[in-house]
This record gives sequence, structure tokens and C-alpha cells, in this order.
Amino acid sequence: MRSHRNEFPAQVKIERYNYAKGRCEICGKLIVSVAHYDHFPIPAALGGPGTFNNCRCLCRLCHERVTREHDVPAIAKSKRIAETRMGLRAPKRKMPKHKDPWGRGREQ
Repeated sequence: MRSHRNEFPAQVKIERYNYAKGRCEICGKLIVSVAHYDHFPIPAALGGPGTFNNCRCLCRLCHERVTREHDVPAIAKSKRIAETRMGLRAPKRKMPKHKDPWGRGREQ
């Protein structure tokens, strides 16, 4: 995992805002208050660069939804995988197959 976030430089934010014509790139609504900039397709926590191609201009509601539904679960999964590989977390164990003592339900 990276500890340093690649934030977007002011020039990238200006270019992306102009590219989106002041509208949210998900819902298309005009951004009237503050534009939020999202690292997409690679989240910043997973090493996403602060470049124009990894940036989206979003309204507050869309940014919150994308973070909650996509970024947070992807980051959590990445952390689980890394912890398993480092031996800090036991790998998932498969459930043993249950054998019916009366032999019902399965034909062999």
C-alpha cells in the first residue's frame, strides 16, 4: 500500500473542469457549489496517479456515492489480499462437505 497520495495539481483540475464543461461526469448536473475530483479508474489509495486521464469532475453527491460503493470496498479487498500474502491473516478455509448420515438427497 502507498502512504503518499498523488493529489491533482491545479492545472489538471482546471483542465478537467473545462473538459466536463462545469458538469458532473456521472449525472450530468451543473456543478453550482464546489467540484469534487475523483481518482478514476485507479483510486489514489491504490496508487492512482494525479493525471488528467485518472481524474473525473463530480458533484458532491456522486463523489460520495462512488467513494462509498466502489472505492472503499476495492481498497478493503486490496488490504485483505495484501495481509493474507504477508501472513497477517489466515487464508479463507473451505467449508467441509456435509455427508448426510442417512444418504438422502444424493444419488451416486
